Amino acid sequence: MTGQALPGRAVPPLCGRERAALWGILALGALLRLWDLAALAPGRSYYAAAAFSQAQSWHNFFFNAFDPGGFVSVDKPPLGIWVQVLGGALFGFDGLGVLLPQAVMGLASVLLLHAMLRPRLGPGPALGAALLVALTPAAIAVDRSNNMESLLTLLLLLAAWAGLRAAEEGRRGPFLIAMALVGLGFNVKMGAALPLAAPIALAFLLAFPGRPWRRLLSLAGGGAVLAAVALAWPLANDLTPPDKRPWVGGSRSNRMLELVVQHNGWARFLRPEGQAAAAEGQVAPARPALWDDSPTGPLRLLRPHQAAQVMWWLPLALFGLAALRRQRAMLLILGGWVLLYGAAFSFAGGVFHTYYLAVLAPPLAALAAAGGAWLLRREGGWLAAGLAGLGLWQGHILLGQAGADPAQPALQAGLFALGLALLLLLARAVWRIPPALLLIPALILPAVAAASLVLRRPNPATPAADLARLGRPAEDAERAAAAARAALWRERLLALVDAQAAPERFVLAVPNALIAAPLILANGRPVIAYGGYAGTDPILTPARLCALVRDGALRFVMTGGFALTPRQAEVQGELWAWIRRHGEQLPLARGRWPPRRGAAAEAEPAELWDLRPLREKGCGTDAPPALAVERS
Repeated sequence: MTGQALPGRAVPPLCGRERAALWGILALGALLRLWDLAALAPGRSYYAAAAFSQAQSWHNFFFNAFDPGGFVSVDKPPLGIWVQVLGGALFGFDGLGVLLPQAVMGLASVLLLHAMLRPRLGPGPALGAALLVALTPAAIAVDRSNNMESLLTLLLLLAAWAGLRAAEEGRRGPFLIAMALVGLGFNVKMGAALPLAAPIALAFLLAFPGRPWRRLLSLAGGGAVLAAVALAWPLANDLTPPDKRPWVGGSRSNRMLELVVQHNGWARFLRPEGQAAAAEGQVAPARPALWDDSPTGPLRLLRPHQAAQVMWWLPLALFGLAALRRQRAMLLILGGWVLLYGAAFSFAGGVFHTYYLAVLAPPLAALAAAGGAWLLRREGGWLAAGLAGLGLWQGHILLGQAGADPAQPALQAGLFALGLALLLLLARAVWRIPPALLLIPALILPAVAAASLVLRRPNPATPAADLARLGRPAEDAERAAAAARAALWRERLLALVDAQAAPERFVLAVPNALIAAPLILANGRPVIAYGGYAGTDPILTPARLCALVRDGALRFVMTGGFALTPRQAEVQGELWAWIRRHGEQLPLARGRWPPRRGAAAEAEPAELWDLRPLREKGCGTDAPPALAVERS
């Protein structure tokens, strides 16, 4: 990774060896992202069902509907789902269609990082950064799923590149483009895109020529562009009458701006009450294993499980900060990217997934490549200290994730990496081998972590690298068996409903989207998730449900079943009691649904109810019969 571009000089075109190296890195990245990808289809069923539903009509598409009937929306902005709609339209919604776009965007990020760094750091560090981001486990995890981080990372990279141009050239145009790209990122994951705007703005402010008022005016223009792009779709959604669009999933007020401020905003940083009770030594309500509940604080991302996702080369990245001290724009943007996102993830006491760390892959890879090049130019004591620190850091991750069991493949790989490092150091003392070869052992354990995602089947909702998983092949069989049981349960449920159903607008209403999504994908017909994603949205009242039944839009309703959170029963309890008073129960296998491992939230048994009697006898005094049926 040696070599550095000289400021003010044009960078020569790719030579044959450099082009071959880049193609090799892309081939490696493609292998890690595409290997047996079809086995993971359709990925996260929540997003796959939304992509299928939005392909059914332009109304569903624009309003980011979750279900084919346009009853409730996804709890995020639409840009990430729209990409999956395009993939599904080209390749099908039951196979690679919704997964392939993320893999392609991941490879585009590898290429983009190389192109951004080559004129600034030189060919060697640019290739090194491309290799590191291609190998980063968190990046591979999201690129092999249909989560939104692949598109978000790509947009952030484009924004960083435009921000660098703006700071290096002192031009307003690239700065406005950078802010617009951050605004597009907002329409992927809302506030998760915003931290990068601050370092880009600071780098531009320090570089833009002219009087202070001109700088502030330019900053204000960038802020206006960011706000206009970011809020265009949420405002269009909220300005549409509620009866003309789906209910805003994840909200209590049926407003998209509530998601911006609360559900996808400050709530991400508030520690749930159950966790606070546990910290005081009390018994806390069980919480599903879908979230990372590790203690918050400055050391959170340095713990082995979190560090194994994205921080394998952290010591080199620290040297990279020193290497970029004379390139202020890069230091501010890349360093600010890592600092602000690292701080946000470290103190996020609400819902936090380890795969969120994928957005840190590009800046950490760039800093590590710059730091590696800086060490290799100095050699001697600096190089020895860097290699020793790197080895100790990776050992910390290895022992923390895989333990010291000699039978663990990850531990064997770590011992091999250590032996190879010692062998290369000995060879370096005897022969003048290229110093860059000394960094090869640092790639072995990250590659093993990546293999834990490729050779083992992760949870599609929470994909994360786990070194110990390579030694537990039985887990894949358990996951497959659980998936087969859930599929059989769905078949029986749909057969029971289809055997008695009239042509209602909605086939079935179920408590949450995690139950509804596989049903939508199984038969392609409208299923209502009347509690939104987690079952806690107050969408249906007895009056609204009765109106749907009387007007022939709905007949069958499920109560109970799998719950992501115990609050589902609290929010839906009154509705369930009303359904049980007015409906006729149909025979249905009892138990939580779907029967998946690791779901800690105990739920009431799933029950299926036929509400046909309400069409004849009315709803009673507890549900006004004159309520109009709303789409929401």
